[in-house]
Amino acid sequence: MATPPHKLFKNALKMHTARNFKAAADLYQKIIRGDPGHIDALYMFGTLKAEQGDLAAAHELLMQAAALAPHSPMIQNNLGNVYLKSERLDEAAICYQRALQYNPNMHETHFNLASICLRQEKFAEAAQGFEMAITLKPDFFRAHLYLGNLHKTLGNHPKAIHSYRKAMELEQSSAEALYGLANALALHQEYAEAATCFRRLLELHPDDESTKFALAALQGQTPETAPRGYVSSIFDEMAESFDTHLTQLGYRIPEMLRDMMINIAGADARFKNCIDLGCGTGMSGAAFKPYTARISGVDLSSKMIAAARNKAIYDALFEEDLVEHLSRNDEFFDLVLATDVFIYVGELRSLFAAVKQRMMAGGYLLFSTERSDDAEYVLRPSGRYAHSPAYIESLAAEFGFAITYTSPAKIRMEKGVPEMGDIFALRRNGN
Repeated sequence: MATPPHKLFKNALKMHTARNFKAAADLYQKIIRGDPGHIDALYMFGTLKAEQGDLAAAHELLMQAAALAPHSPMIQNNLGNVYLKSERLDEAAICYQRALQYNPNMHETHFNLASICLRQEKFAEAAQGFEMAITLKPDFFRAHLYLGNLHKTLGNHPKAIHSYRKAMELEQSSAEALYGLANALALHQEYAEAATCFRRLLELHPDDESTKFALAALQGQTPETAPRGYVSSIFDEMAESFDTHLTQLGYRIPEMLRDMMINIAGADARFKNCIDLGCGTGMSGAAFKPYTARISGVDLSSKMIAAARNKAIYDALFEEDLVEHLSRNDEFFDLVLATDVFIYVGELRSLFAAVKQRMMAGGYLLFSTERSDDAEYVLRPSGRYAHSPAYIESLAAEFGFAITYTSPAKIRMEKGVPEMGDIFALRRNGN
């Protein structure tokens, strides 16, 4: 006597829960062969395929289930999960919205939809979604964590601190929440408590170079440069909202450097080969592309490189350390850009030497710095380096550059107060 479908399905669920995927799949398939319209088997088999990473099969099965039960919130939710894993964000969002239309009390669905809004820079909708997820599930750790990340990105440091504290209450051993809290405290200039958090992080991860660097900044120490992992992680985290964030800070350094170049070389100036050091998402590349026959970019952050590639500005992009890239490169450049790059370098002799090696005689090096009026360079509690104009002058003389132009500049706004620095145009001596 054949086993009834409801018993087969019960056994399949038992195998599925036990992560015996092959046995569960065999049972789901047997049920569907006998009844191609068995909604629960289609739904769960599609869910299993998604768990195994077979997104194409998961999509086909869940679409069949959705056609049979178009108002099922769970089917729409899991179909959204498949689209999300496939990076089809708009389609995922539509499915999540449908799921919430049929059942508005699904906290995970609110969270997933908010996460998509965050990636798409729909910040108000993202905040609303995370807050709704927390309302439905007050102990939802990831929602508190992501809400903290969102507020930190937007510069709402007190709100970020509050969210990270809530996350820490739920998972006291979370390094991610502790790191977010430490950074938010530092950004809010609560340096003593931030240092305490970074010390706790070092207890969890004694060899973490990024944490050591952040703590050094808060303790008034000045290492020569920032660790690569520290820089890449900062900008990987910021990549999706980077342009919006800088706009909010009144950041105009690429345009200021471009206008400086026009004042020096004329509006008709054209350069043969330009390299944008620390290119980020391509803001400087966009400002200078009309004046260059060829432009390449280099950055440590893979996500910044991906964002720049999507803009189709550069002829070539490289995910690499700046000095290493210049040292192994066989090209020569008549225009080198370094926009808000030196604030993560500190000691600049190695970089100046590498630039000199690859620069044509008469070529220009354009860059910005935050200003130090005392030391050659100093690491500030913000984790950024400031350089003195005298230090830049000494490097220019040592490496054969003439300072063609320099001017004080408002680098960005910090808590409504201008952060002052300098912009420079250096020209390579020689024929």
